[in-house]
Amino acid sequence: MKKLFLILPVLCILLVAGLLYRELPHPVQLDNGAQLTWTECWFKTDWKQPTFCGYLTVSAQPKHAAKPTRLPVVWFKRSLWQWWRTPSPVLFLNGGPGGSAWLTADGIAMWRDWQQHYTQDQRDLIVYDQRGVGLSQPAIACPEFSASAMANLDRDLSGKQELNLLQTALQQCYQRLQADNIDLSAFNTPNNTQDVGDLMASIGGQQWNLYGVSYGTRLALSILRTYPEYIRSTVLDSVYPPEKNAILAPPLLFDSALTRLFKSCEQHQACRETFPDLPTAFLEALGQLATQPLSTVVPVGETSELTPIVITQARFLYILFQSLYSRELIGDLPRMIESVRHAESDALVIPAAIFVEMLTDDSFSDAVNLSVDCADSDKQVTEADFLAQLSTAQQQNPNLASFFAAQWQHRPCAIWPVADSGADFRQPVSSDIPSLFLAGAYDPVTPPNWTKETAARFSQSYFFLFDDIGHGVLGSQACADRLMIHFLANPTEKPVDECLKLPLEIEFNVDVAYSIDDEHGH
Repeated sequence: MKKLFLILPVLCILLVAGLLYRELPHPVQLDNGAQLTWTECWFKTDWKQPTFCGYLTVSAQPKHAAKPTRLPVVWFKRSLWQWWRTPSPVLFLNGGPGGSAWLTADGIAMWRDWQQHYTQDQRDLIVYDQRGVGLSQPAIACPEFSASAMANLDRDLSGKQELNLLQTALQQCYQRLQADNIDLSAFNTPNNTQDVGDLMASIGGQQWNLYGVSYGTRLALSILRTYPEYIRSTVLDSVYPPEKNAILAPPLLFDSALTRLFKSCEQHQACRETFPDLPTAFLEALGQLATQPLSTVVPVGETSELTPIVITQARFLYILFQSLYSRELIGDLPRMIESVRHAESDALVIPAAIFVEMLTDDSFSDAVNLSVDCADSDKQVTEADFLAQLSTAQQQNPNLASFFAAQWQHRPCAIWPVADSGADFRQPVSSDIPSLFLAGAYDPVTPPNWTKETAARFSQSYFFLFDDIGHGVLGSQACADRLMIHFLANPTEKPVDECLKLPLEIEFNVDVAYSIDDEHGH
């Protein structure tokens, strides 16, 4: 009986603590006008892992908006059994710009898994949609763009013809959004930074851990510069620094990614023996497509509906570029190139299907992507600046010249006018805050040297390059996952793990159905 009397108070304390732990937070109104209110979640929750849902009404409101801009926020509390801990939370900053955070009911399980894996369920995870995307209000999109791209997939169009059609679609989208009184100049990184400042101030605490991937790293760097007092640590995965210009970068990005691929194949015995001169095969593949585009069908969507597509020179380059994002597809790239050189399309079916699904991905906002990148980039760059970049790139890959020359003539920022984020925003960021930097050697859009250059300006930086990864290291490389777990536990010490001793390289697929010497491909 005495034991029961001793146990009952403890149980009561645990019960009260558990109830308080699950209690919905109070709404917060900041002096700058931002407001965070909490509401019933729009998805099923688990009592063992309390989850709070709400909306942040931002302080930096667009002009002439019919309704205020509100951002959905989901606060995944650590497990109920960890209620007594008070560790610093992790704030996830999504990529793009224009990518949603998948806060619909279908995406919530993914975030619970993410929290369990990377924080060992001992830290709160806070995820939100950036303005204009996902469940944010208002969300903006350019269905005209994807509709135009899909409508013309089965046509043999030159790169210029296709860009003309896509440019017309973007013009239509811009005019429609303007007619709807959408202030597109409100979508930029400085405003996104203010939104995060409002969110952190509303929830409270000055020991936040930021994780950013791709564009999320540009946002994280801006937050570090603006709100350093809030931040405990940052994990920056595939860095997109503010000083890098999205208008100028494409030729050198594509060239460096292809050069890396060709060099890796040459250094890999099986790849070298199967594809002895990959750069030449690449040029011949482009030449083949110039005179004889490939026609095929690819499965798209949940129903795997067969969609016809004509693989032109330009589309082949887009498919190659997109494939460099994926660890699984990088190893297939030499086979894809050789396949096209032999006028065969089988090796292109999966990467082409992924390319088509990207065009129809309604979780990504082209309108936000253009608004942010065009605001953040220095629009004073000239055609001479671009051609100088192109001249350097085409020394390695001369057939890319016409492709990128057309890109300049059809650059979307010329038809998507928005206010400039300013020269101060585009200054490189330095910091003393402990930061983990992750880069993939094959990354075609945020090359590893961007990550390394940024890390060099941090006094407490830990840089890791992974030789078997493209864009977005975390989740693609188990060793990087382990490093992040170690880093979050103690950001002031360089993370160390046995996995760093393991050799990392791409396993190239050398299973081809034809002889390299057989010009007919049989």
